[in-house]
Amino acid sequence: MAAEVWSERRGIEPVPVHARTTSPRQLFAIWFAPGLGLVPIGVGTIAAARFIGLGWWDGLAAIVLGNVVAGAVVALLAVRGAGAGVPQMASARVPFGKALLVPAVVNWASLIAWSAIYAVFGAQALVHLTGGQAPLWAGLLLIGGGQAMLAVLGFPAVSRYQRFAAVILTVLFVMITVTLSGKVDLGLGDGPTASPATFVLMIAVAGSLNLAWAATACDYSRYVTPTAEPHTVFAATLLGLVVPTVWLEALGLAVAQATLPGHDPVQAFVALLGGGVMGTIGMAAISLGTLAVNGMILYSASLSLMASGPRLYRPAVAAVTALASFGVAAALVLVEAQGWLENDLLIVGYWIPAWAAVMFIDWRRHPALEVAAPRASFRALPAGRNALLALVLGAAAAVPFVDQALFVGPVANALGGADLGYVVSFVVAGMSFAVLEQVRPTPRSAVPIEVIPGAATAMSLRA
Repeated sequence: MAAEVWSERRGIEPVPVHARTTSPRQLFAIWFAPGLGLVPIGVGTIAAARFIGLGWWDGLAAIVLGNVVAGAVVALLAVRGAGAGVPQMASARVPFGKALLVPAVVNWASLIAWSAIYAVFGAQALVHLTGGQAPLWAGLLLIGGGQAMLAVLGFPAVSRYQRFAAVILTVLFVMITVTLSGKVDLGLGDGPTASPATFVLMIAVAGSLNLAWAATACDYSRYVTPTAEPHTVFAATLLGLVVPTVWLEALGLAVAQATLPGHDPVQAFVALLGGGVMGTIGMAAISLGTLAVNGMILYSASLSLMASGPRLYRPAVAAVTALASFGVAAALVLVEAQGWLENDLLIVGYWIPAWAAVMFIDWRRHPALEVAAPRASFRALPAGRNALLALVLGAAAAVPFVDQALFVGPVANALGGADLGYVVSFVVAGMSFAVLEQVRPTPRSAVPIEVIPGAATAMSLRA
């Protein structure tokens, strides 16, 4: 990676062994930084919301369980990526073939939308830092420019920024946690709506942030040194995801009774901190955290689009992706549709467990490390009907079990609000793909395969 100290020219082709220089400790920092932000605190407050009504201990248990399960899914994918050396969506070319166009484009569009939501929060924080003197569009330009630079420069810049941000953000959020300690209520009891069903719902809500990274896990572990043991890659990814989200979601739950209802998240956070110096520190943390999460999101979005078929120059794709994110963010500000888009994205996200299940089943059936050669024609790939059908079946089966702000499925409603959508999506897609592959396997001889020398034995995903 000596030729790519500051800028990455590589696209979705496998990373050469000599360029894999990231240690598991550095991988931990890469995943740790984006978990430090305003959104996890907001997610934590949901546990005490009237429609869930969990107290401190039940809410904390749901937060831990949801994040650990979701983080484990991402960590397993990361282990495989450390061996294959290709981005997450590119690794799906083997089972999905040309059908990868569907999940890859959906993932690209979803990541752009998520980055736009985070960018608005970051821009609002910058406005608060200036005492309201700067216009919101100026904040959007600064955030948009920073995240675009990270995405265009690629992995070297993203990884360096994450390691820097992990340290700075940890210090800032420790200060924030200490400041809010006087408003913590660990004696919060269960409300009248608390039940096993709302506990299950909170597990899904708490884990949703980490689960969203499942379609990007290999994008960062592909640079891990080949000598790293699988369990260290797994642990670095899992802990990097779980520690910050559990910390801040638990903090949000602990101060839920002190938050102001009816305010936008940034204003509520300023009011919670009491303004002054700590309010300034809080806004700085949100701004830095926005770049940490959005740099990764936009970088992964560009890789996802490249995996969908067209041969494109990665920095150019990243630039277009960043521009699209800025456009969506500006539109959200103009039409004030941020909350609606966020709820819509949460519903759309039920395809991710189905996609992960297809990948796991395929690796179970074919444990040797292999990737479809990106230099080969996309048209040479198989149709991938089995994988796409399993994905659709899994996502469709989840619909009756979903409990979200915009839609509550009939089964979820009958179960008192329990959201089993992620579980159902995963199980149905996995079972469907296993059966379809047993009946009529997806042709693999027609798929150009590159086995990474020396990696198959060390990094195979053990069943």
